[in-house]
Formats: sequence, structure tokens, C-alpha cells
Amino acid sequence: MGEEASPELAALAEDGLTDPLTMLIDDMYPKFHYAVAGDAVMPGKSVLVKLEISKRGGLSWISVAGMLVTTNDAFFAAHNIWFFGKEKVTAYAVAYDAGSEWNSEDCAFIPGPPCGNPGVHDDAADPEGYVHIHAGIHGVGPNPRVNPAMHDWRNPVAKITIRRIYN
Repeated sequence: MGEEASPELAALAEDGLTDPLTMLIDDMYPKFHYAVAGDAVMPGKSVLVKLEISKRGGLSWISVAGMLVTTNDAFFAAHNIWFFGKEKVTAYAVAYDAGSEWNSEDCAFIPGPPCGNPGVHDDAADPEGYVHIHAGIHGVGPNPRVNPAMHDWRNPVAKITIRRIYN
């Protein structure tokens, strides 16, 4: 929060690209465990992601992040969720703006539905330049095909349930 998004976080927020972030984790934290969802999770849907943790006993810290599909550079995140491995834990993630791209709400620059333009970025105006809580969809851009009645949200935007699945 309040800092410039790393290029790896911007890639996740702008285009849903997970490889840059996983390569960063591999380089900086080679002993960390992580898992990546196999495909996009559309609004109202859920996915099971299995994360194998080899450490026995003690506390594990789990963080979750993903792109919000109908935006220029929004993502959700929940950081450092405590998981002791015994009881189910539920956490809620809020929407953040990576601040890496201007929020034009123009479908020409939004990769997710209903737009479908991955890898195209709006350079017409300066981005905010820092990570902050996202203000949502307002339907006011130059080409506002993103309808707030269909695509806006209120925080929290994701429910994360963590549970042990084997002994």
C-alpha cells in the first residue's frame, strides 16, 4: 500500500500473468511454497487450489492474490493469513488498484470479459503510481462498455477458505 507496484505485481493486476510473480518468489524466497490456480476464476465462481506444505507443526503464513478480470489494473489480495493446520480458516480479500495503468474503463484496454483485450495498455494518461484500495467501476470512461450494474463490486471481493485436506 502506498508504494509503486513491482513489475511482477503489475503483470498480475493488468493481465493476470502469474509467471513473473512465481519467478520472483522462486528467486527471492526459494524455500517458500506456492500454488497457482489453473485457469481464470470468473465472478461468482470458485476454485480449489492445493498447496503442499512440507513443514510439520507450527504456523504457516499464507497469502493469496489474483487479478480482477474486468479492470485495467485491479487485483485482490489477502496477506499473511495464519494457518495452524488444524481448523479451517476463512479470510476475505479486498480489491486493490496496482496504480500501474490509468483506470479509463475503456474496453480497448481491459483483458477480461466483456472486453477481451489482453496485453493492451492505456498510455493516454498517467497512472496513479502507487498501490491503493480500488474505487470500483463507475461507467464513466471514454468507451464505457463496462457496466457498473454488472461489473462493479464492494469489498470484500474474494472469500478464501483454507483447510487441511489430508493427515
